[in-house]
Amino acid sequence: MSPKQEKSPQEKQSWYASFAESASMIAGKAWVFSLAVALIVIWMIVGLIINFKDPWREVMGITNGITNVLLLLLVQNTQNRGNEAMQVKLNELISVIQDTDKTLMDLEDLDEEDVKKVKKRYERLAEKARQTDGNNIE
Repeated sequence: MSPKQEKSPQEKQSWYASFAESASMIAGKAWVFSLAVALIVIWMIVGLIINFKDPWREVMGITNGITNVLLLLLVQNTQNRGNEAMQVKLNELISVIQDTDKTLMDLEDLDEEDVKKVKKRYERLAEKARQTDGNNIE
């Protein structure tokens, strides 16, 4: 690759980002859900056969806990990346449209009270627009 060639977004991703993206795509498939239901049914049948003995419950509890934590972290990573990409896209739209409030571009960095103030301002503008235009949703 020559120095002037840019890497594609897939080539720029870290190993974890690539793994998380692939794993979240696979985890969201219908067949994975079906497999999980089948495993739960098998788990319950095996539990009935062995009378839900303590070692069985411990292994299943530990497996369940580890799986939940890993999937939670995976989903959170995927959602964080998606939110960041969406924010950049919205910032681009705000930056190129004339007569927009450019201070909205970093709204996600404000504290909760400041966000509520901005929201109230836009609620008042919306109410004023409804009254002016005569377009009430009610």
